Amino acid sequence: LPIEVPEPNKSPIEVPKPKNPSVELPKTEKAPIEIPESKNPPKLPEVTETPKLPEPQKQIDKVDDIAKEKPLPEEYIKPEDNKEVPKAIEDATKAGKPGTTFLSTNGSKTKYENNSKTVFEIPEQNSKNINNAIQSRLSNEDIGKFVEGKVADYIMNNTNETVKKLGAKVKALSGKKLKPEKIGADIGDLDIMTDNYLIEVKRNVQNVSFSQIEKYLDINNPEYINVGDKKVILYIDSGLEGASVEELEVIEKSRELGAIIVTDLEELGRILR
Repeated sequence: LPIEVPEPNKSPIEVPKPKNPSVELPKTEKAPIEIPESKNPPKLPEVTETPKLPEPQKQIDKVDDIAKEKPLPEEYIKPEDNKEVPKAIEDATKAGKPGTTFLSTNGSKTKYENNSKTVFEIPEQNSKNINNAIQSRLSNEDIGKFVEGKVADYIMNNTNETVKKLGAKVKALSGKKLKPEKIGADIGDLDIMTDNYLIEVKRNVQNVSFSQIEKYLDINNPEYINVGDKKVILYIDSGLEGASVEELEVIEKSRELGAIIVTDLEELGRILR
């Protein structure tokens, strides 16, 4: 029987076995180790580093590139083909210098002087004169005169403009830059002049003369006769169909000088209204 005493000693040997759960405690220590892993949120700034901020910067660069392209129009002005006359006109306009100066009037004719010191006179026309001139032209067998009357009549009845001059002849009285034979002679005519426009009327493109357009738009021309520096319209009744290369070049030169090219009455009406 005393031999059975050691048997209970075996039970204390089993006591260390429950110590194994205490070994599991360090396992719980691994959980806090995972906490530093949760420190990965610093990666959030990495997400903010990838925003498309550089892309808008590229857009800004594109805007800058567009801005750099603005000088291109200046390059267009550089070619010699672009005429020095329009530049001279532009410079004079910026300086606020008018192309003509009123001198005097006697009731029937008015005298003006242009920048080249050419003195010229234009006959006065009242509303009755204008209406009679329109009716006369509408019954004229001369197609050129008829077209002038047709355009003037349209302006009076379909726009807010009033015809002030119709077929008015402009006579040169003096001018050092004029050829001697032009003194005392007509240096041009005003087909149709309204409050704001000077309209050169042509039956067809073949009759267009660039030298006439220059008298209305080049303020440095000795024969400049555009009183008030009005906007200039070149009206071509038959349009531009069938025009030769040379004739189209004249039209383009006129446009470059500042003329507004019009080929039908409705288009003219839209401009004048």
